[in-house]
Amino acid sequence: MRGAGEKLGLSMDVVYEKAGALMEKEFGDVFEGLERAAREGSKVLAKVGVPDELAVALEAVAREKIHLPLVKTKGTLELQCLKPDGVYRIRDALLSAQKVEEAGEGRVRVYVVTPPKYRLEVAAEDYKKAEKILQKASEEVIEAITKAGGTGVFKREK
Repeated sequence: MRGAGEKLGLSMDVVYEKAGALMEKEFGDVFEGLERAAREGSKVLAKVGVPDELAVALEAVAREKIHLPLVKTKGTLELQCLKPDGVYRIRDALLSAQKVEEAGEGRVRVYVVTPPKYRLEVAAEDYKKAEKILQKASEEVIEAITKAGGTGVFKREK
């Protein structure tokens, strides 16, 4: 809260009065309010009565300072393509998994285990989002390799 106050030229007392007290009342404590602002944006704070300018400043500081925990899910892809340029087709299919990344929702990574096995890993804020992105990414890769003349199978890991 101090960082937002300094950006706007407000004292800590004023920031607490205009935002901190409202966040404590609505969310139980100030940190929970700041965490929600980092995750969902300044509109969460504006809904409880925090002035827009202060809400935006608090969101910016919260996104900078608060690191939200991520959940990881993973699976293994087995891809084969017997075409002369099969290696490139497999590479392109694996790169298609990263197109699934939803804006700010999750991060998709692909690792080589040992050909023809590749690990698909998704990190997101909650398990349901991570599972949804993992499912979409694996379907995208299998569809791409099938169109390219190869085969693919996805196995979910726990």
